[in-house]
Amino acid sequence: MLFVSHLVLVMFIIVGMTYTRYSSEWSNRLDTTVEIAEAHLAPHNTFLSGAVAGRNYAKLLMPTTKDTLFSIPNLLFLEVSGTSDYQGHPIGVRYSPKEQQAWRTDIDDTEVVALAARLKELDAALSSKDEKTEARVNKLTYVKNKLQSDFNSLQSSQEIHKTYTLPWSKPDLSQQHWLLDLDQNILHVCIELRNENGGELWLVLDATELQAFRKALARSLLFEASGAFLVSLVLIYWVTLWIVSPLKRLANSMKSDVEDIRLNIPKEVQRDDEIGDLARSYMSLIQKIENQLGVLQQQTDTDPLTGLGSRYKYSRDGKAFLMHHLSHGRYVGYMVCDIDNFKAYNDLYGHIAGDNALCMVRRLLANK
Repeated sequence: MLFVSHLVLVMFIIVGMTYTRYSSEWSNRLDTTVEIAEAHLAPHNTFLSGAVAGRNYAKLLMPTTKDTLFSIPNLLFLEVSGTSDYQGHPIGVRYSPKEQQAWRTDIDDTEVVALAARLKELDAALSSKDEKTEARVNKLTYVKNKLQSDFNSLQSSQEIHKTYTLPWSKPDLSQQHWLLDLDQNILHVCIELRNENGGELWLVLDATELQAFRKALARSLLFEASGAFLVSLVLIYWVTLWIVSPLKRLANSMKSDVEDIRLNIPKEVQRDDEIGDLARSYMSLIQKIENQLGVLQQQTDTDPLTGLGSRYKYSRDGKAFLMHHLSHGRYVGYMVCDIDNFKAYNDLYGHIAGDNALCMVRRLLANK
């Protein structure tokens, strides 16, 4: 029971400490990963917030912006969403490093139709026979080229938005600005924009390194816990033997006769600990029992009135006494005495006179 109880206690301690360390290191690694992701976007938060505030898609979709965002380590997906500060228009732009694409998500058909109509107007203006200066033609051409680029970008964004399917859905990050999805092996991080009307950056990061760290951490802690358990098992077993074995020997000794205990003194009396004190107290008790048994035996072997040996002493020692002397070739004799009319004397003169008569007979026998 001592071994099992201590073993269970040690198991609880090892499991508790292992779980606490696992939780601490895993939590620190998660926090560090999130902080690194936020640190990569922190220098660009002002730029992106300004672009959202002014609804400047040119900044959000220009190649340098895409290259900067695509260079974020372990980035799988990024969405910029918010509301412009000047006209309150919703804004949404998505980035996919894997496909090396960026596209808008807030396009509606009216915007495309309006831009197409504007291009037709510019084409008509350029093809008209009205006299136009060279500066006027250059300006119309520049505006048309810019609108055509915007129109192509709108069509491309529409096409990508219709065909691109996110392999994950955006979780609820209102309570905590990050969430680890172990099933899909991804990490969601949400960062607020700094423009007046607000917005956010939704990042989806590859959590393969986190999973590898988690498995390595679990293996390492499991190995350490197993080693600690084995060492504890050996120590508990040794301590149990050191404590329980002497107690068992003392318990077995208590089942023996007093004479056997005196002949086989437990070695635990030599110990300097509590078990040694118990063994010495036990032997002291045995000594007291022996003394009391000696007194009781003496009282049992001797008749209290005459001082002669009792019949119990004769029954116990008579045969052994006879065999001992006969084995040595010695003569042995027995004396049997009978007091005539003792009962009548005792009844006539009383018990006191009868006792005195017995004592007189004993003295006469002793003097012979």
